[in-house]
Amino acid sequence: MATLRDVTPHMAADRDLPGPYSERQSKGMNRPVAPSIFDNKWGVHYQWPLVALSSITNRVTGVLLTAGMGGMGAVALVGGDPTVMAQAIGSSAVGPVMKFGVAFPLVYHYIVGVRHYMWDTKIDTLQNEQCQSSSMAVFGAGGGISLIAAIM
Repeated sequence: MATLRDVTPHMAADRDLPGPYSERQSKGMNRPVAPSIFDNKWGVHYQWPLVALSSITNRVTGVLLTAGMGGMGAVALVGGDPTVMAQAIGSSAVGPVMKFGVAFPLVYHYIVGVRHYMWDTKIDTLQNEQCQSSSMAVFGAGGGISLIAAIM
């Protein structure tokens, strides 16, 4: 059975190098270092892939839809009328912004759901290039349809 010392012979060499861990890894041992999300002293900045942003946005819109429906249920539970309240907000000065705030999560989450169904049924569309272009299309279509819905 291999011991920890047998599996990781580089650890002793790593301890002998001066400087912070990431500097020892990148310069002393010639290993790649994961980029930082924020700018660091080496000027490395991690840029989120569009597909990751699309996935994060899908999750956030799902949470927003759940919170919105919970809010409507809470209003109805205490005796209010969610339909009248939504109509009053929609006809106010902040109506278009609020309409966009409701329409975007609904439209975006629906479009991404259709895209995921396509990925599940046609696995060949799950390539890097198609994922990148479909993410741009999803953001564009979601924003465009939501904007149209907000000004109606």
